[in-house]
Amino acid sequence: MKLVLAVLMFAPVVMACGACRETPVTPPVPADGGAGGAPSVVLEPCERACQRLAEVGCPEAEPTEEGASCVDVCRNVQDSEAVSLEPECVAKLLRCEDLDGCVSTATP
Repeated sequence: MKLVLAVLMFAPVVMACGACRETPVTPPVPADGGAGGAPSVVLEPCERACQRLAEVGCPEAEPTEEGASCVDVCRNVQDSEAVSLEPECVAKLLRCEDLDGCVSTATP
C-alpha cells in the first residue's frame, strides 16, 4: 500500500518536471526530405556552380576534351585570379545563356 501511495505521489512530480524542460529544437530536414538517405553534404562554390550547370543542361558542366571536370576548370580559373566565374552567381542560373553575366575579369 505504501508503495502504491509513493508511486501515485511521485508520478505527478515526474510529469511536472518533464513539462519544465525546454522544448527540443527540431533538427533541420535533410535534403532527401527525411527519407533516410545519406546526410546532406555542404558543397563548395565551384561544386555548387557545376551542379547547377548540369541541372540546367549547360555544356560547360561536361568535362573538357582533355578530361578536366567542370569543378577542376572552375577552381583553376578562380586560382588564376585573371578571370572569375563568380561561382555563387553561376549556382543561381536559370538558363545557360546567362552564364556570361557571371564572368568578370580582374582589372590590373
